[in-house]
Amino acid sequence: MTLTAGSGPGSGVTTTDVNGYYEFLGLSAGNYTVTPSKTGYSFSQPSRSYSPLSSNQNNQDFTGTPPSTFYIKGYVRTSTSTAVGAVTVALSGSATTSTSTDSNGYYEFAGLATGNYTVTPSKTGYTFTVSSRTYASLSGNQDNQNFTANPLYFIIGNVVRRYTTTPISAVTMTLSGAGSGVSTTDDTGYYDFTGLLEGNYTVMPSKTGYTFIPSSKIYSPLNSNQYVQDFEGTPPATNYNISGYIKNSSSAAISAVTVTLSGSDSGSIQTDASGYYLFSDLGAGNYTVTPTKTGYSFSPSSKTYPSLSAAQDNQNYTGTFTSTYTAPVTYYIKGSIKDTGGTGIAGVTVALSGGVDISTATSADGSYQFLSLTSSGSYTITPAKTGYTFTPANIIISSLDSDFDNQDFTGTTAGGGEQPITEVDTVKPAEFHFGPLGAVKKKIKELKEKVVLEAQ
Repeated sequence: MTLTAGSGPGSGVTTTDVNGYYEFLGLSAGNYTVTPSKTGYSFSQPSRSYSPLSSNQNNQDFTGTPPSTFYIKGYVRTSTSTAVGAVTVALSGSATTSTSTDSNGYYEFAGLATGNYTVTPSKTGYTFTVSSRTYASLSGNQDNQNFTANPLYFIIGNVVRRYTTTPISAVTMTLSGAGSGVSTTDDTGYYDFTGLLEGNYTVMPSKTGYTFIPSSKIYSPLNSNQYVQDFEGTPPATNYNISGYIKNSSSAAISAVTVTLSGSDSGSIQTDASGYYLFSDLGAGNYTVTPTKTGYSFSPSSKTYPSLSAAQDNQNYTGTFTSTYTAPVTYYIKGSIKDTGGTGIAGVTVALSGGVDISTATSADGSYQFLSLTSSGSYTITPAKTGYTFTPANIIISSLDSDFDNQDFTGTTAGGGEQPITEVDTVKPAEFHFGPLGAVKKKIKELKEKVVLEAQ
């Protein structure tokens, strides 16, 4: 709301609140005009004038008429009137927004003011008729603004050698019918035709000298995606073989040699028990044959046929065994652990760390050993047993490059001397877990006799 002063002290602007209320306060006597305005609205009284303003003016109301709005709505369906849901329908121009068709294919844009608009549908795997609709000056509601969705399909498959399933590359695949196109098989024999509208189509393979089964595939009509649309090809009738034997210098057969064919065709086989290999039904072309087997070298290392035009027999190779096993050099570490009186201490855990991490225990005479050590690195030997300390605490071998004997330790009990041995006068039968059975029976008999005497 704009207040304009004619012969008063001032002017001003205010905005109606949520209830449509406005006011101008503290006005001095004078001439004023009040004018309402809002984009798109018209008002029954364009302004009110006070000439002069000499008293308070209440109920100075205006009636506004909102702008006229319109809608655009319609359906997206296929040519057979099947609804297409989840189509993105974009509105651009005087307003920008988008919506998606529901399960019935319905869309709507409402509350549109007069202006210029364009409506465009889109969905992956579809084309549309028409591609968009334009409204140069929208001045009325737009019903039945429909679009026809045309689903797109594909035809994909492989071309392989008959009986062997070896891929055939460079096959020309020709599409004809409702649409046309050419695709060429890749190294895996794969081809595809994509983005095809519903209709009648024929796919036909061709390659010089080859025959195919089937000779073509017909889709009448194409109304779904077509997977595994494969063809089998038979190479030209004039084919050749490459064969031979692989033996050692003593003419002994070498079996299980992998023989690889590359070039105009490819594949691999292994020699049989007689060393024989064969590549058959090869068309004219360029080829290389290469034998391989772990531990062998071959002479020649490969054979090349720059333009195969005849059978190649006796394409032989000589294999030489090259691998020899050399046993690794090993060393040992040995020693003993005894008390200060020179008696071996059994059951001491001896840990070896460094090149390897292993452990052993001393035998009854206190000896220990680590055998077949292959690493030449640094090692540390550390003994341990509950109740004992050892001198030295460990032994370090900085480089194990020979056998090491006499890696000895001295063990001392926690009390500082040798472990005392005392005879126990009274022994319960449950304490005899070890020892010869006769000794146990004898001790039990003695205990029983002692009990009888004490009872008397």
